[in-house]
Amino acid sequence: HTRVPAAGSKDVYNVIAFGAYIYYAMEKRLGRLDPATNTFNDNWATFTNGVSSIYHPMRIVNDTLYIGDDDLVAQVDSSGVFTANALDIEPGFSVTALYEWNNQLLVAAASELVSSTSTGRKASYSKVYRWNTWSVSWDTATIVPEDIIHGFIVSGGGLYMLTQADKIKFYRYNEPYADMVMEMPIG
Repeated sequence: HTRVPAAGSKDVYNVIAFGAYIYYAMEKRLGRLDPATNTFNDNWATFTNGVSSIYHPMRIVNDTLYIGDDDLVAQVDSSGVFTANALDIEPGFSVTALYEWNNQLLVAAASELVSSTSTGRKASYSKVYRWNTWSVSWDTATIVPEDIIHGFIVSGGGLYMLTQADKIKFYRYNEPYADMVMEMPIG
């Protein structure tokens, strides 16, 4: 299939099977493949922010698909209804990872870059927003003193985050501050 979105890059940033469809996130559009008919719809839904530097992380929680879109979280519910702005996080932060924890959605977000040509960030920390998925806004924000959170992992009943700044580190999820548990050796 040659993707032809109405706007933005045709690069696919993430793909997930949900319900009877396969959803694929491009820069500004959410596409949907119907495997039963092998029918592609590259313009099934439109992201509000749709920036190319964000790779649209996806996660299914409580029979709803959530998709990161810069400082927003979009959703597709079990009946196939798309909501572009199901949750907004703080301006200046962009969604980098999503995870389900105790039937809630955890939204990892990194501070925006100082400029499009810079590798420096506006804040020296990331945040994890906890959202029950039905309230108007997120419940709590946990500070993680690293540039970016790449993902989550559960081990021994605890929830950990893989982070990156000048070194790779693992943090244990705690509120309101995460606890560093390990730094990856380099060399």
